[in-house]
Amino acid sequence: MAYTGFISRNTVRSLLTSVAASESTTVSRIPVLLYHGIISPHDKAENSVTLAAFQSQLSYLHAQGYRSISPEQYVQWEKGQHPVLPPKPILITFDCNQTSALLAQGVLQEYGFHPVMYVVSGFADHAYGDYYMTWDGLRTLANEGWYMQFHSGPCGHGYITIDTPFNCDYDFTFKFTESAEIGHRYYSQTFGQATPVYHARVERDVAIGMKEISAAFRIPESQLHETFAVPWSDYGQPETSGIPWLGQYFAREFSVAFIQDNYPAAAQARKLHLRYRFEVDDPTTMTQFTSALQDPRFALH
Repeated sequence: MAYTGFISRNTVRSLLTSVAASESTTVSRIPVLLYHGIISPHDKAENSVTLAAFQSQLSYLHAQGYRSISPEQYVQWEKGQHPVLPPKPILITFDCNQTSALLAQGVLQEYGFHPVMYVVSGFADHAYGDYYMTWDGLRTLANEGWYMQFHSGPCGHGYITIDTPFNCDYDFTFKFTESAEIGHRYYSQTFGQATPVYHARVERDVAIGMKEISAAFRIPESQLHETFAVPWSDYGQPETSGIPWLGQYFAREFSVAFIQDNYPAAAQARKLHLRYRFEVDDPTTMTQFTSALQDPRFALH
């Protein structure tokens, strides 16, 4: 069934800009939060949070005066371009188009927050099961004010086995581990390929994902180059991947690349356009949450 009635991202942007038109443009720190999924009290998932905890966290943010911003505003701030911002801006992000993100929408709307979804096109194609939102579900979120950004293409975040769809090995041969999975290592490891072949594999996955996401949400690919969430945060820099090319490639492709606890020294971060995100999960206490908002890694370099 064809999708109709889509509200463009530019319309959302202009609305948010007009609301903030008289607000501050001089802030020294913008917290960036990462959520993976929302779970019920009876479920258990380390990288997710309960709906009750999510409600408490967003209630706190709203009461403290935090207001969400767009990826475009964040990039302009990071580049020193002095965009119009609320006095206490925050970027709220979700990864991997998990279906449980739908549970968050009521809370987000209650407090007026507009988050970012980092989309895995392979998940949206529904090749990895109904744990992940399809394009129709993601368009519903976009229609309600979510920003869509690139996380990976059809293969870059999947759990790659000999039976994986999309021919994600792209005709190269590698030795399977005991679990027969390479998963999030798809970008960060060569698997014995020659350098030009490895580079082409990564670039192809990114290019396919970009085109799919651009077409699905009717947005230019240039908007998908604003920010990028490195899958699993465990590469994109020489210190963690041993592949300097990858971090340099991400820096060429994206204005900002978000990672988490493996955040490098400031000089390396600047060179590779890396910025820090705080991952909120089930063990995160309210004390840890409020303290994390003051992390110095959120400051301008």
